[in-house]
Amino acid sequence: MTAVAAKQEGFANVTPLVYFHGSVGPKDNVELYKALVDTMATKINERLSRDIDAQSSGIIVNTCGWIDAEGYDLLLHAIKAFSIDIVLVMNHDKLYSNLVTSLDPAVITTVKLPRSGGVVQRVRR
Repeated sequence: MTAVAAKQEGFANVTPLVYFHGSVGPKDNVELYKALVDTMATKINERLSRDIDAQSSGIIVNTCGWIDAEGYDLLLHAIKAFSIDIVLVMNHDKLYSNLVTSLDPAVITTVKLPRSGGVVQRVRR
């Protein structure tokens, strides 16, 4: 298969990048979580440096839903580690306000998005 064929199919032939934290959430070992975020950001930046198409398209980082206290600090850590320049906040006024206050608007654009009609929050079991 040629590189052109791989792009037409939508997936590149590269090894997936996966790290396992060993817990259900980051709260159980915050320092390990931060280390894994840093490692993943470094590896992704290395991959981006070798792929001009990926550089121009960027990445989407979906963080965990823990946004209070240490969770907020982890969110800021991920923004810094991945050099994120656009942050999307969906339907959470307090988080949006906190991020606008914490992040430099000259470097990072923070956008508040409304929740689409009919969307319901997932129930954790």
